[in-house]
Amino acid sequence: MNYNSAKILKSINILTGMLIFVLSYIFVFVKLSTPSLWQDIRQWWNTLSWSQICPLLVLMVMLMLLNWGMENAKWRFLMHKVYPLSFFASLKSVLAGVCVSVIFPNRSCDFIGRAFILPQGYALKGTLVTWVGNVAQLIITLFFGVLGLMYVMFRGHGIAPYTTAYIVGTLMLLILLALILWAYFNIAAFVKFIHKINGKWAVKIADKLNFLEYYTFRELCIALGWSMGRYLVFVFQLYLALRLCSDSVPLCSALGISCVYFLFTTIIPTWVLSEIGVRASVAIVLFGPAVSYFPSLGLSTAVVIFPTILLWCVNVVLPAIAGSFFVLKLKLLR
Repeated sequence: MNYNSAKILKSINILTGMLIFVLSYIFVFVKLSTPSLWQDIRQWWNTLSWSQICPLLVLMVMLMLLNWGMENAKWRFLMHKVYPLSFFASLKSVLAGVCVSVIFPNRSCDFIGRAFILPQGYALKGTLVTWVGNVAQLIITLFFGVLGLMYVMFRGHGIAPYTTAYIVGTLMLLILLALILWAYFNIAAFVKFIHKINGKWAVKIADKLNFLEYYTFRELCIALGWSMGRYLVFVFQLYLALRLCSDSVPLCSALGISCVYFLFTTIIPTWVLSEIGVRASVAIVLFGPAVSYFPSLGLSTAVVIFPTILLWCVNVVLPAIAGSFFVLKLKLLR
């Protein structure tokens, strides 16, 4: 890619990010601009008591610790092929990754925080191990997201009509999931392909990638298991936050729509400034119709924004603050 092409691509990325930022907040503003909605929110907030809020917050923070504890275990498990990490060294790299990733689209560059806290010579391998773990998490998100879409499609809940476009979108996600699964369980084939390319640069890269061949099917499945554990924690946290809005939230509907929520917030490009807006927008689109479908909930559409923002603060902001203390140890220049 030449300089001009790179410059154009960078400009497109910036403009896309700005467009998403503006549109997401405009959408939320329009949805919240009705005075009656604010009145509903105030009435709902006045019904809450600290005896309700505090236990929920404590439980969500404990689940956040469990969540990142499982991510730490997955990272250590995958890293054993490269460099043995102690529990605390691994935890520091994971939290540093969270802190660094918040400034990148979809928090995609957590490998910078993880890999560059490792000793010299291990940055590239640490980056690749991070990607393996992230792909495992993506597979789980897509899998449950597709299940959630099917649930919404067949149950309705006023969220999405049973249309050709909806079915085609679900099928495309299934195809994408199948391709990613194939790539995930065939890492060795990719390394062998690099070996076949002539050139010194290919040989050097292949030598760096050799360790990927030694991940067994069982080990990759274990990484998927840790990712599934994290995902279930996410869904349960969101369900708890929704229960704060109403004690009568139907379990199956909440879980199904939550899976779709995590799917959309994963595939929609977001930046640090637009993330809250995008999450709030997705919450309004998904949970709003469900609230209308269940009149017994007695909630305003706007109220459903609160659980998603609470979840983001607990699972991203708190770990990022903790990780900021370890960012100073990053060794970007080797």
